[in-house]
Formats: sequence, structure tokens, C-alpha cells
Amino acid sequence: MNRLVMVCMAAVFGLGIVFSAPGTVAAATEPPAAPEAHPADTWHDDGHQANDVSAVPLTEKQKKRLAKLHERLFKDHKALIELYAEYGLITEEQKARKLEWLKKHHEQIKANDYRPFSGKKKHPHHAESHHPEFRSTEPNPPSEQDM
Repeated sequence: MNRLVMVCMAAVFGLGIVFSAPGTVAAATEPPAAPEAHPADTWHDDGHQANDVSAVPLTEKQKKRLAKLHERLFKDHKALIELYAEYGLITEEQKARKLEWLKKHHEQIKANDYRPFSGKKKHPHHAESHHPEFRSTEPNPPSEQDM
């Protein structure tokens, strides 16, 4: 008899908890509202941005902070490349190419006010080769060799 009373008490207690807060069950099943999109928040899976980040204003303090961090990254990356060459992990030719690319990239970042690059894709063929939904359905035009 005591066991039956205990089971009934537990059931009543459990139902009391569920019905005492009816909004919590419904709130847990509804999807959360989407936050408002900011122009800089539209990154795609392949790493590029759809919107122009130049529309986002930066203060001088923010620009200086970004410049300082990018300068430190540049120096550290340069030191890493030099160590790779010193340890024989890359050739002197590879070192020169990598340092040249790094310097050019750093200058581009400076020219862009230390903002991430815009939505221009570096390799337009990427989407076609890795994402079937972007493949062209038109046949390729015949080349001169085929004629």
C-alpha cells in the first residue's frame, strides 16, 4: 500500500511541475528568433563575404589596434618562414617566394584599412568543382584541337 501511495505522489508531483510552468515547454520547442543580420556577419562556407565590409565604420582607435595586430602577425609569420629555411624545411627559393607573397599580402591588407577582403572570390572555379549545384549545365564549346 505504501509503495502505491509513493508512486502516486511522485506522479502528482511530476505533473504539478510540468503544469505549473506551461510556457516553458512551448518555449523549448519553438525555434529561436533569428538575430538581425549585420553587414559583416554574412560569411559563406568557402570563407568569402557577400557584403562589402567597407560599409562598417571603424574608429581611429580600432584601426590602430588592427594595424598593431596585423604588424605583429606579419613579423611573426616572416620569422616563421625564415626559421623554416634555416632548419632546411623549405629551400631559399621557396623562402624568397613566400616572403614576397607575405609582403604583398600585408600591403594589400594595409591598403584595405586592415579589413577582411570583400566577397571577390580568388578562385571562381572552386564552386563549380566542389559544389554540384553551381555547375554549368551548358556543354563546353569545342576547342581548336577538336576541329
